[in-house]
Amino acid sequence: MGLDPAASIQDCAVAAESRGDDSAILIDHANRLVLPVMGGLDGFDKFAGIARRHSERTTWILVFNEVIWQFFERSRGAYPVFDEVVRIEPWREEEIIALLRARSAQVHMEPSFEAVIDRPIRDGDSIDREEAVSRVARGYFRMLWDYADGNPGVALDVWRRQLGAGLDGKVFVRPFQVPDVRELERLSDEDVFVVRAIIQLEPAAVDDVVKASTRSQGRVLDLLRYGTARGWFEPVGDRYRVSWNWYRPVTRFLQRRHLLASFHRFGG
Repeated sequence: MGLDPAASIQDCAVAAESRGDDSAILIDHANRLVLPVMGGLDGFDKFAGIARRHSERTTWILVFNEVIWQFFERSRGAYPVFDEVVRIEPWREEEIIALLRARSAQVHMEPSFEAVIDRPIRDGDSIDREEAVSRVARGYFRMLWDYADGNPGVALDVWRRQLGAGLDGKVFVRPFQVPDVRELERLSDEDVFVVRAIIQLEPAAVDDVVKASTRSQGRVLDLLRYGTARGWFEPVGDRYRVSWNWYRPVTRFLQRRHLLASFHRFGG
């Protein structure tokens, strides 16, 4: 648009409308306009007013994560605020497998699955061994796909963490291992609400987590420090998000506590 990078959304809306042809503005992480608290839609309403006044020639596309979308839909409803809602579905098993194989091929890596074969083949020929390895690989990828719940980002992170290298430099696949959630189980109920607020607001600002969880800032900062040291959370500038490695354990933990509906997250 030829605008300064610090231009406001109002400036962008005016510039888009003045182009004289069809324009579109994509707002990624639109979930950051919404807080899961009383009055948490004020930021979205202010933005929506700007978009509404500048939509004659401009299409507005907003991207939400599923957690905040569920809150928004229950609070406001999707229609008539939006003309269309498009949901990104989880990746199918074969798509996840193709992704993992393609990324491995990009770095000229073909990991060996022999380390995860339950019973080593001693008397079989090369064909028997190839069939056994192929069978184990299919089962391993299926287990990984199921654990990732069709999320390609989670699947890639889990895959890379399962790989190791021997002294000969050859890459092998380790037995499937995932994070131990017992430490999460030891958290107090109040701290569990902080964890939920972080995943609802991610990338989450400390002040917003305080508002959404009703915990003191000191308590929130203590949990962020504790969780970051254990790999649960990772900083994104001055905000925090659940790490890829802990994403599925944390969401499943919250779902078991009935604090989070089943959902699928895509994107950063």
